[in-house]
Amino acid sequence: MDDVVESKTLHGRLILAAGALISIYVLIFMQPQEHNEMLRKEISNIEKAISTEATKVVVFRAKGWYEATMVESGLAAFIDQYHQDTGLKGDQLWRTPLTRIAQNIKTIWYQCLLRVSLLIFWFWMAIGLIAASAVDGLMQRKIKQHEFTAPSTGYFRVALWSGILVAILLELYCITPALISNEIFPLFPLFAAVIIGWFLKTTLANSAKNM
Repeated sequence: MDDVVESKTLHGRLILAAGALISIYVLIFMQPQEHNEMLRKEISNIEKAISTEATKVVVFRAKGWYEATMVESGLAAFIDQYHQDTGLKGDQLWRTPLTRIAQNIKTIWYQCLLRVSLLIFWFWMAIGLIAASAVDGLMQRKIKQHEFTAPSTGYFRVALWSGILVAILLELYCITPALISNEIFPLFPLFAAVIIGWFLKTTLANSAKNM
């Protein structure tokens, strides 16, 4: 029980810390043109990892979500109104950074939707991996109960912290800027599914009989 409470607390702290770092990057360091180029490379890497037709589905689905949430909702117009030309002398001193920040916010949001769309693409394969791991864990649990072996709390704790780590990485996966995007990056949801499957199998295999 203490491990669960501690993991939740750590989870919240890590998310807050990562959110603060990403916010600083978006507000101060991020350049829209550079990030757009990185997004194009990321889409190219997605195409290499899956296929051209599947990539089109992923990209068009993300584009539809973006238009619905950012354009049709009026959010983009609301953001853009804060860096409009006022005609005042020297207004570029504050309009230029605000324009960059507004573009960064819209780019990061599209990136988030693109990665969520990719997560949906891998969903059924990931579910298959996790389900197979769960069945394996239940079978190992049955064998251990038949052999009268005791459940291992050590393995359970390792699995618990692994699950928390994967949850954090999945959340960061959607919002982290594409600085580290490479050909392996689009496969991250599958790697996460493998770790979640191991976490589930280990938890079930080492759980008590009355659990």
